[in-house]
Amino acid sequence: MVKAGGLFMPVDKKDLEPFIKEALIKAKKRNFLESVDLTINFKGLDMKKPENRIEADLALPNQVRRSPKICVIATGDLAVAAKEAGVNLVLGKEDLEKFGVNKKEARKVAAENDFFIAQADLMPLVGRFLGPSIAPKGKMPKPGTGIITPGTNIKSIIEKLSKTVRINMKKDPIVHVKIGDREMSEGHLAENAAAIINFIEGKLERGKQNIKSVFVKTTMGEPVKIEIGGVKK
Repeated sequence: MVKAGGLFMPVDKKDLEPFIKEALIKAKKRNFLESVDLTINFKGLDMKKPENRIEADLALPNQVRRSPKICVIATGDLAVAAKEAGVNLVLGKEDLEKFGVNKKEARKVAAENDFFIAQADLMPLVGRFLGPSIAPKGKMPKPGTGIITPGTNIKSIIEKLSKTVRINMKKDPIVHVKIGDREMSEGHLAENAAAIINFIEGKLERGKQNIKSVFVKTTMGEPVKIEIGGVKK
């Protein structure tokens, strides 16, 4: 994304495809499915200022996780629907109350799940018993995808979360984000990467000028520096 006359000119996915292709070619074949990750380093940001700390869940154009680990906190029909949808874990009111005593188990649940979805009327208990473990990780249920009511289509939420990444820049001027896996097409990976870069640059004080460098790599592959608009970032 480039600022021109006060407006943003978004990065085009086609500009990113050659670098993603290079990263995939350089990565050796592994006996597991590697993720493809984007790293953005920033400069000229005072991280003590709240406006320079970016924390957001961003829905991308394409799937990022094939099977996101989702914990649903619900009762009745919503709990049944969650189990039928095959989520990683379903918790009820009694389970939440147990976390008040067993904080170690609460931390384990927080670590083992990517996203948390909670029934609206259970949110006070979620905040009280599970909040201390999931809030610092940015995993508290949020309106839109994380807080549900009777009649909510859980399967559609799961589909959306499979395309959602968490952007978290609180302390250090750097962001690491998964954009997919190496079995995805270069075009889909590039589209996801462009969406992330454009979103983040739009949040920065000086846009492009606050970006020091951008890299793409597979889990164990060699990082490839991305050039945008002929300028090495």
